[in-house]
Amino acid sequence: MDEAITPGIWTLMVPTNPTEFWTMVLAVLTLALLVVAGRGLRSLRLTKKEMTDRATRQACAKAVRCMEVFALEIVPQNMDLLNLLQENRIEVFTQRFEDVRFDDPSPEYFERAREWSSRLEYDVARPMLALLNRVESWASHFVSGVANADVAFEACAPPFCMLVTQYHALVIVTRRNRGVGVYPNTTKLFNHWRQKIQEPENEMHMQMLEVQIEDLGARMSLRHDLRPPIGTE
Repeated sequence: MDEAITPGIWTLMVPTNPTEFWTMVLAVLTLALLVVAGRGLRSLRLTKKEMTDRATRQACAKAVRCMEVFALEIVPQNMDLLNLLQENRIEVFTQRFEDVRFDDPSPEYFERAREWSSRLEYDVARPMLALLNRVESWASHFVSGVANADVAFEACAPPFCMLVTQYHALVIVTRRNRGVGVYPNTTKLFNHWRQKIQEPENEMHMQMLEVQIEDLGARMSLRHDLRPPIGTE
């Protein structure tokens, strides 16, 4: 996908509230889908040999369908959940990608995650788990190789990693209570895309995006007098 369109656009659009941020995500994903549709498989930079490989073509096509699902189903579902958190005066657990540790959180970090999760009322925890389950199903297409993760990376990796980061406290607690086999696809895809995001050619774009996210969190804390993020008191 044209790098002038995808990573660059994340750094140019500055949201002022959660709804606006995820509206921005939807716009970026829609633009990415239009680019793929307009250019066909040529936009995926495939060689002629790869173009003749049926499995490769199918994996690319599946990735595009997954992008549509993320834009049309998962993003709106997350927007509703963020609005619900605002109504209940609850901050997301963290907004820093590097904070996420699924399998080896320190005792102190796990206790903060447990405390945050315990503050979620049923009418908040239920849709959050529903969203995480939906994301787990979505991620399975990429982890299994049915969908090409590289095709969706530029458009989906930043918002996917941010979404998982916001709610990963509940993932940590659930995996501790039910076993590390819970949410295997979400954790694998997150770790894969986070590592790729941190590669030199992508890191600058993500650093700028994280600055925007942190600024958004600060603005929302001031505007709604929310509790400070876990671990920052």
